[in-house]
Amino acid sequence: MPGFGCWPNRPQLMRKPWARHCGRKGQVQRKCPRMSQRYPECLVIGCDQVLEFDGRPVSKCLSSTEAFRLLKELRGKSHQLHSSAVVCLSTKPIWRHTSTAKILMKDHSDGFLDAYVQRNAGKILDSVGCYLIEEEGIRLIGAIAGDYFTVCGLPLLPLLAYLEDLGILEQ
Repeated sequence: MPGFGCWPNRPQLMRKPWARHCGRKGQVQRKCPRMSQRYPECLVIGCDQVLEFDGRPVSKCLSSTEAFRLLKELRGKSHQLHSSAVVCLSTKPIWRHTSTAKILMKDHSDGFLDAYVQRNAGKILDSVGCYLIEEEGIRLIGAIAGDYFTVCGLPLLPLLAYLEDLGILEQ
């Protein structure tokens, strides 16, 4: 996935994750146009993810203790990950998309979860669910309904399709 790229006679492409809330009224929807002011000739792509559990949004944990509590609360249950992306040009959102994945967590013991948190504390606090599917966190998951990239925080397949439609990426 490109960080920065420039194509001849085409807008520059930049990707940066922002904010805590996604969706139509989320911060990513507000911050992407602001970033677009700094790069008016560029396509600016912002993305973010929200974890929904029992009908409420869950924030990132600030400590290993909070991570352990969250994983205990999630174990054996399902939650949803909503991943949004917005594309802005000249401060205007020109495309937005939200994808949702449903995650069923395994019912691990307290001891397993505590050891997992201790081994991974440096990484998992940056993830809203305190697990990284691309690393050891996959061991916490029993089932996924949805695509891998949505779980990772970026609805990549719809974004790539949009960039192909624009002619930014070859089809």
